[in-house]
Amino acid sequence: MTLMGPAVYERAYYHCPHCQHGHCPTDAEFGLEDKHTPGSKEVISLVGATAAFAEGAHVELARLTGLTQSASSVQRVTESVGDEVAQRRAEGETFGPNEVWTWPVDANGLKTAYVGLDAISVRQQGPHAEPAEGRMPLVGLVFRDNAQTTKHSHRGARYVAGLVDLPAIGHQLRRECEAVGVANADHVVALTDGGAGFEDCLTESLAGLAKHVNFVLDFWHAAEHLEEFAKVLIRDETT
Repeated sequence: MTLMGPAVYERAYYHCPHCQHGHCPTDAEFGLEDKHTPGSKEVISLVGATAAFAEGAHVELARLTGLTQSASSVQRVTESVGDEVAQRRAEGETFGPNEVWTWPVDANGLKTAYVGLDAISVRQQGPHAEPAEGRMPLVGLVFRDNAQTTKHSHRGARYVAGLVDLPAIGHQLRRECEAVGVANADHVVALTDGGAGFEDCLTESLAGLAKHVNFVLDFWHAAEHLEEFAKVLIRDETT
């Protein structure tokens, strides 16, 4: 499958009589995997990552590219790409150039870098569409806050994410911080919602890189806790 639709080509197939397995070397040269070109894999996996597999296959993919794929094909390609990304991340690879950013200067004349860490809830369903417990992937980012990046926000932020533990996401985030030159900033502003272990994770990720770190608590979750406390403290109030 290509971005232009199905294509047929002939190539040599080699079979080993000892292991009883065969392969087509030309497929590897063309970057073909599971009968998909790199271009089609990229588009299919992007659709699979942003929509339910069935919806992505029958609505988004068909509308964007005209390709016809089953929900199971979209799922298989998306999961294959996800496994590849996870493996490359675990090996320390970053998906962007090693380019030292120019950090914005704050009111005190200090070059300022920003990092953040959060967990997000992803709804799940069982194999027969029954309710299932949700999952909480971690998302970390390093970014710079200035007017020059507003039109091309992807150039001012680097993200890491996955269903991994805090040490793993912290290691990945550190790699991104190294790649963009956080060490050249005068100080780092670290944003979290106060989740268990988040501050320690960012502290370890920035150890030896950041000259100084200021932690800022996300007001949203703090306000939620304050609201719950107020309901207990003032029981006769309805609002």
